[in-house]
Amino acid sequence: MKKYLSLLLTSLLLFCTGCASSPNVASIEDAPEPTDYTVAADTFDPSQYQQIGSFSSIIDLESLLPTLEELAEQSDNIVYGRVLSTQNYDQSGRGQTLYTFEIQRSYRGNLLPGDTISVVADGGYVRLSRYIAVNGSGHFEDMTQQEIDASMIYSAPAMGAPLPEEGDIYLLFLDQPLAGEEYEPKGAYSEHLFSSRFICGEDGTLSRYVPEENYYGEGERSYTLEEMERHLSQLLAE
Repeated sequence: MKKYLSLLLTSLLLFCTGCASSPNVASIEDAPEPTDYTVAADTFDPSQYQQIGSFSSIIDLESLLPTLEELAEQSDNIVYGRVLSTQNYDQSGRGQTLYTFEIQRSYRGNLLPGDTISVVADGGYVRLSRYIAVNGSGHFEDMTQQEIDASMIYSAPAMGAPLPEEGDIYLLFLDQPLAGEEYEPKGAYSEHLFSSRFICGEDGTLSRYVPEENYYGEGERSYTLEEMERHLSQLLAE
């Protein structure tokens, strides 16, 4: 009887050891201890400023729309998750949105489910004082310093694309973290291209922003998460 119990306990220990050695990190619930990769940056609250104008990005989306195959090949990190919060970042003299992103699934790179990162996207508000510091006073020479310090300009994303918002669910194709060159928030991630953010819509499908239907031709489409994962699995295996 004692010999039987000893064998049974040994078998249970071996079984438990085998489970522990193969952790399932496919979902955020089963991931290892998460890591916070978010960065501190010189951000500001737009509600404290008066908007006095706006300008639009000159980015040509049509010439910057890579295929899904190209994105999978060129991006260093491919992750799926949700936006936790957004901030305005304007050190470059233009409006950018620095958003905190919680990763729920990871398909390429070293980031794991549960990790949080900072991501920079074009578009947002720029303080007039910062705009002038980088670009010159231009049309604002008649304003007092007090008026300048209280004002901001809205920098619209290219072709009317939406800004990231808290609660948005994205599939992101990202480059390596920024090295901290002039005006860069060191350690933040950048979207590989303006068109490398797929948003999950109300119908549950992932798609990129398009200004109007069939703007990029018949090749652009939406994917369910299952379809996207299957497609990515094939692309990354090649």
